[in-house]
Amino acid sequence: SSKVKKILELEHCHGESRWRGFKYITAAAACLVAKEGGAIIRDLVEITPEVATALAGCLSSISLPSLKSIDVESAKELSNFSPKNKFSNLSLDGLEYLDDKVAAELAKIRSKGIRITLSFNGIKSLNENLAKSLSKFKGDQNNGGCLSLDGLKSLDQASAAQLSKIQHASIVLGLNLLDPATAKILSEYKPNKAGSRQNLVLNNLTEISNEALEQLKVFKGETISLGKICKVDL
Repeated sequence: SSKVKKILELEHCHGESRWRGFKYITAAAACLVAKEGGAIIRDLVEITPEVATALAGCLSSISLPSLKSIDVESAKELSNFSPKNKFSNLSLDGLEYLDDKVAAELAKIRSKGIRITLSFNGIKSLNENLAKSLSKFKGDQNNGGCLSLDGLKSLDQASAAQLSKIQHASIVLGLNLLDPATAKILSEYKPNKAGSRQNLVLNNLTEISNEALEQLKVFKGETISLGKICKVDL
């Protein structure tokens, strides 16, 4: 924590660059970081429940892109993250594997009046149990939220059915292919009653069949984004 204090005292040292090189951090140091607003600690490779408790006090976003694993107790503490910044993220994009129990804890994050993005962009595969845990994430009723799985390249129908149950939140999927059956299931993803913005983002698709497009037409959210589509199979 003494090193963190010295960094905070530097007049011309601001932003996320201050915490470069910190692979490990104590709970006391994490408290100091949290009081500064957000915690973008790019090199952190380990988190304990005590550190997670401290970081959960951040007023803005938390990003730990080098963190490869997290235990249930640490996830439980991070789920208390309740930022004040209207648009905030909890980004754990370094995780390549996510236990469904850990996901269930992280999905408990709630914040009234705040749009939170829960990001696991390093996850490459998803099973039904994990999808079920993640589907418990709820965005704010008025401002919405977002579950981002931009590294996910494929999605089976059972997992899609679970994700389609998510409430008050947009979904970002990194799928390369989308078959008609899965498109039909994702199209059943319904907006919440308050009418907050809920989008389905499929920006990594480069082509899509006419059958899949037909299934997506019944989507009742705000928008579907197909940003990279360069070929439509008619």
